[in-house]
Amino acid sequence: MLTERQKLLLKAVVDNYVHTAEPVGSEALAASGSFDLSAATLRNELRALEEAGYLTHPHTSAGRIPTEAGYELYTNTLMDDVVLSDQIQHGITAVLETEHDTIRRTKAAARYVANNLGLAVIVIFEKESLYYTGISQLFAQPEFRDYAKALNISSLFDQVEDHIDVIYDAANASSPICFGKQHPLGEFCGSIIRSFDNNIFLTLGPMRMNYAKAKAVTHYTLTRLANM
Repeated sequence: MLTERQKLLLKAVVDNYVHTAEPVGSEALAASGSFDLSAATLRNELRALEEAGYLTHPHTSAGRIPTEAGYELYTNTLMDDVVLSDQIQHGITAVLETEHDTIRRTKAAARYVANNLGLAVIVIFEKESLYYTGISQLFAQPEFRDYAKALNISSLFDQVEDHIDVIYDAANASSPICFGKQHPLGEFCGSIIRSFDNNIFLTLGPMRMNYAKAKAVTHYTLTRLANM
């Protein structure tokens, strides 16, 4: 079982990695001023988190990144809720009010969410038709600058129709957050998957995505859609 200090350290590593896409080391944590601990003590705690399976370090990097288990603990118990700014709320509302047809309004919402989050969005309309947007933003994520990884994720869009039933099951799970081995489109992916009116609204990003913001933006967007 992790100590409270270790939980705070894990949260700091995930928060930093989400925003920088760079492995997080003890020196950076010490310099942040968030912990009244020496770099040596932080190194020991990070090593303990790695031995417990919550962190790993890529190649010879001195910094650590979260494992799937680390993300699971983070999203379940450590992640802060995001309160959307008035600007984002007004932006979503304005986009929705420009369209009067439900399908066009949903597509406009998907484009806004994709642009705001820097992710792709897939909308499945009643298991019959698909709409994709934000693919260029997705490929701009650091994880997908590697050709092989970009090729892998680009192929996912051709496989969505083959996984629709699994995606609907994921959308009805207790949590909208989905990543890693539980993700219906690939274990290196992360998503917020929500159902609305027998449709699916799915954000698609790397496992290192800002789940808190994506969850808040998606929830607000679908709530506004339902009330129009």
